[in-house]
Amino acid sequence: MLLMSTMAMAQQQKPVLPINSSQKKVQANANTDSYSYKLYSAPNNMYGFNIYKDGKPVYHQFALMYISKEGKRLVATKLQAEKAAAIAIEKIKGGQPPLLSANELEKIVAL
Repeated sequence: MLLMSTMAMAQQQKPVLPINSSQKKVQANANTDSYSYKLYSAPNNMYGFNIYKDGKPVYHQFALMYISKEGKRLVATKLQAEKAAAIAIEKIKGGQPPLLSANELEKIVAL
């Protein structure tokens, strides 16, 4: 009789608890993609940005600079860097590399 009750207890599954609360959050949000960006200032009044997916870094953009057709070197403002980061995130979501084309940069700098 004692042997049977021990076997019955051994077959019961114990609940698996997460190691910490952040592990639980990651598992709960596994199917949702949350992207964000953070701007940073670079030397010579330039800006760059980092893109994060669910709080983890996925892309680093060095200072944004555009060379116009006339050969002028144009530096992106803070607002333009924000627009560039938003476009890069949309590209990532669409399965494309986050690199901006010359046309995309030209449109951002022209605004």
